[in-house]
Amino acid sequence: MARKFSTGEWLAALAGVIAAVASLVGFIPGLYRDRRALVSQSHGQDVGTLVFALPILALALWASSRGSIRGRLVALGALGYLLYTYAVFAFDAVLNPATPLYIAVVGLAVWSFAGLMPRIAEAEVEATVGDNLRRRASGIFLLVIAVIFALLWLGQIGSAAITGQQPQALRDAGWPTSPIYVLDLAFLIPLSAVTGIRLLTGRPGALRYAVPLLVFIPVLTLGVLSITIFAALDGQPFDFVLAGIFVVTTVLGGLLAWLALDPRRRRPI
Repeated sequence: MARKFSTGEWLAALAGVIAAVASLVGFIPGLYRDRRALVSQSHGQDVGTLVFALPILALALWASSRGSIRGRLVALGALGYLLYTYAVFAFDAVLNPATPLYIAVVGLAVWSFAGLMPRIAEAEVEATVGDNLRRRASGIFLLVIAVIFALLWLGQIGSAAITGQQPQALRDAGWPTSPIYVLDLAFLIPLSAVTGIRLLTGRPGALRYAVPLLVFIPVLTLGVLSITIFAALDGQPFDFVLAGIFVVTTVLGGLLAWLALDPRRRRPI
């Protein structure tokens, strides 16, 4: 039975609509004013947003409107994708007519999180997905993701600090630094590490963060794979190692999220 959207859900829906507009107008020739390498990557991100993130968000909000805790958890994961993606656009894309849209998505996503998270009780999540979530596997997955990307980004930062040479990706984009370093090292990696540790040690309060993370990570990596494909089609170097990491991350994260959220499963850990 449907219910009225909460304020947080309305904000999430509005963020999704604005993100759809921003992604679509990105294909207008000349809208992006960045270097060519970054323009092709932005088109890949737009496709990832339209094909993966926004349909997931729409379905999750529909389920949430019918009282589904699973829907709320998935919506948080998809909303995290919008916040992460459009924070990158808002901070580093060369100013263009869509810049206000990027900022609007970031603001709406932040305020939506502020409205939605307090409405999700850990006891509700435990009762809904507690028997399905593979806590040990999910905890290890989140910890490994945190370690891999912490080492990758800190390695790039350390190398640049010592040699004075920026990573090639930054030189191609014309960025002085990467907002991805900030978002990952300041927010995503600590959250993944802490949630993974809490899952492995059986501490309370982990599930309402773990499930959205298990949704967010594969949606994000699908977007990254879309970027990688568009960049390769543009003639940019293809990093097989990184692409392989993202494929494995997508598959494992998606599988763990599916097992946790599938209502037909009622299996103990």
